[in-house]
Amino acid sequence: MHLTATGDPDGPHLITAGQTTPAPPADGAVTETVPQAVAARDLRPADHGVDRAYPDADSVVPSHAPGIDLLGPVQRAPRWHAPAGQGFDRTACPIDWAQQQGRCPQGQPRRVWSPRHATEGNAVIPIPFDRGTCGSCGERRVGTQAAPGPRTRNLRPQAQHEALHAARTRQETKEFTQRYKRRAGIEGTISQGVHGFDLRYARYRGLAQTALQPSFVALAINRTRLIAWLAERPKAQPRPSRFAAAFQHAGMSPLPVS
Repeated sequence: MHLTATGDPDGPHLITAGQTTPAPPADGAVTETVPQAVAARDLRPADHGVDRAYPDADSVVPSHAPGIDLLGPVQRAPRWHAPAGQGFDRTACPIDWAQQQGRCPQGQPRRVWSPRHATEGNAVIPIPFDRGTCGSCGERRVGTQAAPGPRTRNLRPQAQHEALHAARTRQETKEFTQRYKRRAGIEGTISQGVHGFDLRYARYRGLAQTALQPSFVALAINRTRLIAWLAERPKAQPRPSRFAAAFQHAGMSPLPVS
């Protein structure tokens, strides 16, 4: 069940859209359909906060959902250079999109440019660097971990590549952290649905009937929250875990997990 709720700090957090899917599809499969459902009700948000499972190279392109800022962390560069903090990561390999040419960190050009589709269907542009030049390079060991062959860089098309780079840069800023905090409200919505309304207990079989049950759960949550808001009952504040509470009681703070 994919839920979308408002995040106005001065109003009730009401569920504006919900979508039930079979278990196998990834969360990113609904990144496009959920904003469409919200926009169809004239409830288009300026920011749509999502968790890491939803954004991908296609959905972070600004033209994917015009007028909506998909606010969520994207996967970091899936290479050993990023977590290790050493060697040459992807940003060290400049790309000339107009000339369709890539260069290695030492400035060696590579003109092989063969767009294709990966196994999962995503459009990619593999750029294998020259075997002879890469093999004799003194910086090869910090550029690739491939034992026999040269380094190969796989690019997404230009729009997706630039959007991913911009998203990865933005999510390291304090501004992103502050704006993203508003998404914490949806975790409370899911918790309320699970513990108060049996959201994860399906009473029926088949997607058509199973999808109807969460819709009624969403209506019940909205009704409960509207009553609480009209009665001016304050929202519950996030509670620390028992582990964090033990540290706070001792006047200490738990170490960050890397």
